[in-house]
Parts: sequence; C-alpha cells; structure tokens
Amino acid sequence: MPSRVFFLMDAFSSDYLSEENTPFLFDCSKKGEYTKKIETGFGFCERAEIFTGISSFESNYVSAIGYSPSKSPYRNLSLILNIFDFFDKYMPAQIFKKILRRLLAILVYSFKHPLNPYQIPYGML
Repeated sequence: MPSRVFFLMDAFSSDYLSEENTPFLFDCSKKGEYTKKIETGFGFCERAEIFTGISSFESNYVSAIGYSPSKSPYRNLSLILNIFDFFDKYMPAQIFKKILRRLLAILVYSFKHPLNPYQIPYGML
C-alpha cells in the first residue's frame, strides 16, 4: 500500500501556495489531492471532523474551546453581549458585524485571561 501524507495548513491562505514561494507544497499539491478551501462546520472542531470523518453532531465534539460559563472571560459582559447580539441580528451590513467583533476582541484583550471571540455566537460566550 502506498504511503500517504496529509497536510492541514492552519492560517495558510491558498494564495500563498505557488511554485516560487512554497515549491515543496506546490509540488505536493500537483501530485496528490488538493482542496483549496474547506468549509468549516458548526463549532470549532474541524480537525476532529477531518480525522474521524464524522460531523460534530455525530461525535458530540463541538469545540476545541470548552464551554464553561462560570470561567468565561465574558461572564460579566452579559448586557454588552445582549446589545451586540441585537445589533448583529438586525444590522445586515457585514462591516458593522466586523466592527462589533473587533470591539469585543479589544475589550476582552484587556482582561487577564483573554479569549478571542472568533465567530462564537454572542449568547454562547
């Protein structure tokens, strides 16, 4: 049976892949299977989905980040999160949504134990 190598590139834009910049990876992409973009599933468990072949709903492994409301750096921000959630739902402009996420990230980075809000729904933070 032939050997197989699997590359999972986190934060590696497909634009970086070129014969000039990344010759080894470029060569590998031409010889094997190459997926330019992976659509992420619900939650933050793409690696578990990729390696097991089952969805997060089947595995019950929804996140690499644990859910603990009592330890969350967002636990004292329920009023702000509710306001952000309201604007996120009723302001369709993507730029506005990005500004909300950036403001929340700036706020939480001032805490002792920051956690990037990623795209976690406000009510789950």
